[in-house]
Amino acid sequence: MYLYDDGADEDLPEFDPSAQVVFATASTIVVRGLPEAEGDVGLRVVFDESAESSRTPELLATGDFAAPSGRVIARTSSWDEPIQMAVAPGSYRFTVRSDDEQWPTEVLIQFERAAG
Repeated sequence: MYLYDDGADEDLPEFDPSAQVVFATASTIVVRGLPEAEGDVGLRVVFDESAESSRTPELLATGDFAAPSGRVIARTSSWDEPIQMAVAPGSYRFTVRSDDEQWPTEVLIQFERAAG
């Protein structure tokens, strides 16, 4: 699954899912999930709020995310239409959590405004 800012001047990256579970650039986060043939992967994305994480205890990654346009899009290869979210433009810190560190079936991506 990909999550990215629609206004960022950045191409969606090529991602080798056999190499890592999470890959991030300045305005894109890619998470490898359970293969489509084996079932659906649930995705929760929250901005500037706490989220219950008992279903996603594994910390996969943290980092910085730029949302210059404030139009954040989430998509997977199996969704016909992407999910679009409007957020305050700016810089965020992100945390990616899941239920499994190798083949997630539940993914939580949480964003907080970066200080400064």
